[in-house]
Amino acid sequence: MIIMFKNKYLFVLALLVTTTSYSENYTITQETKKEVKEILKHEKEDSSRLGKFAVSGNVVAFKGNGFLINNGILKGSIKADGEDTKNEKSKKGEIIVTAQGNGVSGIGYSPYSNKNDIDKKIDSVSNKGYISGEANLTGGNAERFGSIEEVYSTANGISGLALSDFGDTATGGSGDSGIVDGAGGASRSGRSKSVSLLSTKVLASKTIEKISENKIGEIKKTDPKDFYGKNNKFTLGDITNSETISGKAILKTKEGYVRKDSEAFGGNLAMSHQWRTINATSTGNGISNLSYITTIDRYTYSENKVNGSYIKSVKNSGIISGNVDATTGSGATQTTIRASVTGNGISSAAYSNNFVKSLTEATIDKIENNGIISGRLKAEVGNNTARVFHEYSNAIITGSANGVSVYSRSSNGQMKNSRAVIGELSNLGSISGNLYARAGSGYGEVKSDVKSSGNGVAIYTESSTKKETKIGSIDNKGMITGKAVIYGGKDKKAMEDKTLRDKIFHVPLTNNIAGYSLPDEDVEDDKKAVAEMKKYEEEMANELENKIEKYKKQIGNKEKEILAKTPKKPEISESDKKDRDNIFKKYLKDEINKQQDLIWSNINDTVVAEAKKRKAELEKLKGSATDDEKIKFLEEYKTELKKRLLENGIQRHIKNEINKKLAKIDEILNKNKIKDIPDSPEILALKKEKAELEKELAKVINEKNESDHLAANIHTETGVVASGNGISINDGKEDGVVLGSLKNSGVISGETEIHHGNSQRKYSRIAHKNSGAGIAVGGNVEGKIENTGIISGTEFALLAKGKRSDAYGLKKEDIIYESGFKGGVDNYGILAGRIIIGGYQSAHTGSHGEWGAIEEEYGYFETIYKDKDHYNNKGIFLVLDRNGEVKKVIGKNEDATYNGRTVKNVLDKDGTYEGDTSNKIINGVGKDGVVVAKENQNKNIENSIVNGFKNAIKVEKNGLVKISNSTINANGFGKSYAILGDEGANEVEITNKSIINGKIDLGAGDDRLTLSGNYRLNREVDLGKGNNTLAFGKKEKTTISTLSYSTFGTSSTNTSVFNGTVNNANKVEVNENTAFSSSSRINGVNELNLANGKTLDYYFVDKENQAFAELAKSNRNLKVNGSGKVNLVPIGSKVQIGYEKDLLGFSFGNNLLKPNSNGGTTPPSNNGRVTPPNNNPGNNTPGNRGGFFIDPRLTPFDRYSKGAFDAYIADYKSTGIDFLKDYKSSQEVFKNYLYNLTNNNPVGYLKDSAIDTVLAYHKTNTNSNFAKKGQITVSGETFNIRNKYYENNKVVSNGASAEISYGTSDNSNIGLNVGGGQSKVKTSNENLKSEVLVLGVNAEYKVKNFSWKNEISYGRIKPKKYSALDTYSLYSQLGYNIPLSETWTLTPKVSVFLSKVKQKEMTVNNIKVAKDDDTFVETTVGTELNKKFIFGNNGINFGLGVDYSMVKDLDDSKAHFVGGSTEFDLRNYDRKNRATAEIKFGYEHISGITATFRFRKNKDITSSGFGIGYKF
Repeated sequence: MIIMFKNKYLFVLALLVTTTSYSENYTITQETKKEVKEILKHEKEDSSRLGKFAVSGNVVAFKGNGFLINNGILKGSIKADGEDTKNEKSKKGEIIVTAQGNGVSGIGYSPYSNKNDIDKKIDSVSNKGYISGEANLTGGNAERFGSIEEVYSTANGISGLALSDFGDTATGGSGDSGIVDGAGGASRSGRSKSVSLLSTKVLASKTIEKISENKIGEIKKTDPKDFYGKNNKFTLGDITNSETISGKAILKTKEGYVRKDSEAFGGNLAMSHQWRTINATSTGNGISNLSYITTIDRYTYSENKVNGSYIKSVKNSGIISGNVDATTGSGATQTTIRASVTGNGISSAAYSNNFVKSLTEATIDKIENNGIISGRLKAEVGNNTARVFHEYSNAIITGSANGVSVYSRSSNGQMKNSRAVIGELSNLGSISGNLYARAGSGYGEVKSDVKSSGNGVAIYTESSTKKETKIGSIDNKGMITGKAVIYGGKDKKAMEDKTLRDKIFHVPLTNNIAGYSLPDEDVEDDKKAVAEMKKYEEEMANELENKIEKYKKQIGNKEKEILAKTPKKPEISESDKKDRDNIFKKYLKDEINKQQDLIWSNINDTVVAEAKKRKAELEKLKGSATDDEKIKFLEEYKTELKKRLLENGIQRHIKNEINKKLAKIDEILNKNKIKDIPDSPEILALKKEKAELEKELAKVINEKNESDHLAANIHTETGVVASGNGISINDGKEDGVVLGSLKNSGVISGETEIHHGNSQRKYSRIAHKNSGAGIAVGGNVEGKIENTGIISGTEFALLAKGKRSDAYGLKKEDIIYESGFKGGVDNYGILAGRIIIGGYQSAHTGSHGEWGAIEEEYGYFETIYKDKDHYNNKGIFLVLDRNGEVKKVIGKNEDATYNGRTVKNVLDKDGTYEGDTSNKIINGVGKDGVVVAKENQNKNIENSIVNGFKNAIKVEKNGLVKISNSTINANGFGKSYAILGDEGANEVEITNKSIINGKIDLGAGDDRLTLSGNYRLNREVDLGKGNNTLAFGKKEKTTISTLSYSTFGTSSTNTSVFNGTVNNANKVEVNENTAFSSSSRINGVNELNLANGKTLDYYFVDKENQAFAELAKSNRNLKVNGSGKVNLVPIGSKVQIGYEKDLLGFSFGNNLLKPNSNGGTTPPSNNGRVTPPNNNPGNNTPGNRGGFFIDPRLTPFDRYSKGAFDAYIADYKSTGIDFLKDYKSSQEVFKNYLYNLTNNNPVGYLKDSAIDTVLAYHKTNTNSNFAKKGQITVSGETFNIRNKYYENNKVVSNGASAEISYGTSDNSNIGLNVGGGQSKVKTSNENLKSEVLVLGVNAEYKVKNFSWKNEISYGRIKPKKYSALDTYSLYSQLGYNIPLSETWTLTPKVSVFLSKVKQKEMTVNNIKVAKDDDTFVETTVGTELNKKFIFGNNGINFGLGVDYSMVKDLDDSKAHFVGGSTEFDLRNYDRKNRATAEIKFGYEHISGITATFRFRKNKDITSSGFGIGYKF
């Protein structure tokens, strides 16, 4: 939504976002689930913007500084679909969203009108629950605008964003455009050159002409902020995560179509563009922090300001992930995908636009990872229309798809510094980045341009001035891997060619830069691969020329074949030829003369013009006519002569002359006519073949002409910079790059798969730099590299700038190579790559030899052969081929020691290690395993590191491997395994702080995997086919009882947490206290064994989010053995009550479980523990659905809610029906529903409202006038009563009563009365109106000072929607009047009110209220003091009274759920004995007219009445 503000309101809005004068803190409990799902819609035809800036789809939005403690679920999401429209001006098909759909969001926003700095913070985040952000956006099928034009700081788990704008404005003075929801500054209609990381769409726009108006030295500003800039900083403080933080975005545009051409200059037609692009910035990250600042003013002094994105620390033992899928539709002219700092696990980015001079820095102080951090981006670009050159289908990816990404960008030459820094990084878990980017196909630009993407850890700085690009220290014991799969674009021809071979880029080793640094045999091996592809490329490049020559040759051959097989025609005689030629010359001359006569005649211009034309044609035939042309002339001349014979007035001699000529021409034509010989079928077939070849030739010639024209206008080249590395530290200029110390005992791997583009039958150039390495540094490294694990890359193990010099000569032996790792490399493990310790230089300098044509920007070289001073290899170097396979092992058999561990190298590519496996570092290729547990053999690996490039450990039939306090490493790319089994029964134990860096696949057979202690699995596990066991803790040698049962309850303590994925685990054993996190997955489970006294804490969110999610669709019982305990531990706000199969999709139990005495389930105790039912076939239906679970997090209910809750549980268990399933979305909803159902239910108060109304009616009738004998009195009185019941529940009754009395004597009266009105029960939940009717008769007796009145009545109270209540009442009152003086009296009173209330059964929503007969009794004693005033014929009475009532109260109404039978109480008014005060005013005229007013009040009840009467 676009919101328009005047400047003062714009300032206030920005002030709210930027000021830091207050803080806010959030604590989200385990039972809380906050989920925001917003479906966004376009509101204006001319606007692409959706939702509310910084609001829509965000769950927790920090306006000030503060902290977050989350133990629940925070899920933010947005969904939007652009509209399909044929209106070319409509932007409803286009999408722009900013700062939306985040789990946790903090925004600092300072547009031009706000002069404040930004320094926003989220002080800390502690997450033990779920935090996620999500966006699902689809552009519309629009005539023009169908793009996702900007998705900015959206769909992140945690998102920090600082946006600032300063300097001159679009109007040249002060003020914004008034549009506030752009990302930084006003929106695009307000401020220009405020380009986002991707495009001009997020921020404002302004013409170039306007920018140029601000001349050098000209100052128009009045506020210093406009001249000196602003600080723009956002800080994410300490982030601790033990569960899940995730960001996810699905971005898609629809297929396009060819639009009708539009009119261009001079009435010409031009191609009409159509947009199906995607532009994503800082989107789909797990944790995202972005600071962005812009100005449109070239001339400011902002050098002393800071634009900073800071993350203080991240401590992760759970999952942090970023995941983005972006796909653009084909068939439009614009289908580009641009993604910047998107799809990262953790991202910190600072971006200063071109004119900003601020210090620009993005930092993360410390990362400590014991869990999973992953980033992923899949970007697939659609094909364009392939019609003209100005079409774009590029994949432009920057700072994206990294596990951890720190990115800083600035370009102003006057700025002080640009920084991208990670202070410390320690990793025991997995950090990975995964990029798949495919450019489109067609014409124009179809390029891939990838920078600092697809890395495990990536640091990148772009700046034209001083830079600092740094990681202070790295300690890796886990896995850090990067992967980048990149496809260049193709032109239309290549796109359609299904036979075109795929060419994958590899760093060339054949040029002299690389070749002179390598052994000859390595170069020769590479030459063979290059030569084979080169031959194919040359064939393909000359394909059209070869085809043209081929077709020409084939056509010539066909002509010869046709001529050879065609019968020869007879020739005419020489005399006939001579006669023909003479006649031709004679008649040609005659015709030329004829035309000349017409020219001279000047008959008219048309005749003269045609004659001249004809004469010119005839003149050409002189001396050069062929035989065919001569015959053709004679035939045409014959036709002309025949026309002349038909002319009117032709003279006879001319006619005779013409006839002679015609006869001669016929003679000549007859003699020269050669009879055609029909073609034979064979010749016809040959002519057809020739025609087809001529057609193909024309097509190829046309294709070549068109291809040559397009050659300079289709760009399919690919740029890959600092991508696909395990660890990448790079910038644009190789200065200021720092890698401090690095220790690796785990795996660091980088992988690239770069596919060349193709156009004009040629493979496109790859602009490659520093990609495909385990560690790639864009400069030299002063710190030391210590490796006891595996560092590998598809191209390089290690890469730093280094140096190559040919100062001493150009021969191979003269070239000097120096390593860029100046601090040295100590290798005790494996370094693997095509180049082991590499360097690089510009490829456009020096001579590179016969094979030295280098299209790439950089040439690379090896340093291990000529610079042995900068490394110490006690492990092995593995030289890889282009397929990633090991072709050479470099190392020694000398024993070396590192930290008490002896290094053992297996130098044979096919060899294994046979020695002791304690306190060792063992290195090998591991084709069949580096360490092998052979058949029936045990292998104990203790306090060791095993590095296997292919397979670290192999377990053969009946083999057992015990791994304790050890690290097992396998390569991070290709088909490699940390532990590999065979088809036999394999057993593996992983205990005591062991780390497994690589996949585990135990293969077929009955395998067993035991996990115990503080272990770490950093890749997936597959136990293979067979009857496999996954055990948690070592199995104790005790007898397992199968006649026991499991219980369910809250989480236990002292457990190890499993958070991984295991496939084909048929049997699961719990031999030590263990917790399965809800994000873990154990598949293939058939049986669960629980050891005596051990507890499994089973965390679950729903059927999809639990360890045994695969069982959720099975609806079966999981066989459970043992006497241990399963604690179901629910996460999130959803109330979890019901049978296991209802909650989990399966049940824990088997047919041998101990039955309960009731044949079903044991009633729940206070903590919610429930014993599962007996599942024997004879049990009731609900019992077959597993144990009954009651959410232990529900706090105690009040008496009434508990009664309904207990009834609900009892009915649920007896019927299997979940009566409250619609109220379980959160505990708050559930508890509020039960409370309102029982405490605030107006039906529960109906009986009370009936009593209050009828009692008010009777008390009204006590005020009637007493008639003397024979007199009749008529009176009427209104009544109003308000009774406060419970909390805010009350009844309000309004009505009137009419009475007629007759004096049967001076001492007695009889009367009839009728009353009616309306009663309304008001509760905090709902209001209920009732119509009231009361009929009664009364008798009153008075003698001297004594009075006695009795009244009986029938009442009917009819609630709206429900059945009526009937009342049968008796009211009796005794009074005694004591005169105190002539005008004062005192009257003591006593009354009894007896009423029977009959309530019919009624259905109220999902409950039935039972039929009820109830009796109410109230006894009241009191006194009344009256004063009488006489004024002539008028009398006035004033009375004060007080009374005390004693009650026998009504019972609570009973109810049960519809379909159930267990009753529970509905709360009614709990009446107490009470005192009431009363005030009366009366008036009486001598004529018999009376009037009364009374008011009664006690603690709960207020009543009043007004009446009039008349005595006849």
